[in-house]
Amino acid sequence: MMIIVGAIYFYYMLCEWKNPENNKRYIFKSDNFWNNPKKKIKSSIDIYINIKCPSFYYIDCMNMLIEDKDEARKKYKIRS
Repeated sequence: MMIIVGAIYFYYMLCEWKNPENNKRYIFKSDNFWNNPKKKIKSSIDIYINIKCPSFYYIDCMNMLIEDKDEARKKYKIRS
């Protein structure tokens, strides 16, 4: 998915999980990315879910975010 803010484009991932106990489907949204994350996904992404309260979750895409941060710094010539 893509979000457009002014002239800046952001991407994010939507992840789905089906609870095997009650067959209820959940959708989780990742943080924003500078670049399309499809190219960086190897096979799967870890999602940590609080089973008692699935609205509390964490999508582990830290490596992709770090790469995007470095790419953005180079592209827009931002110093650390």
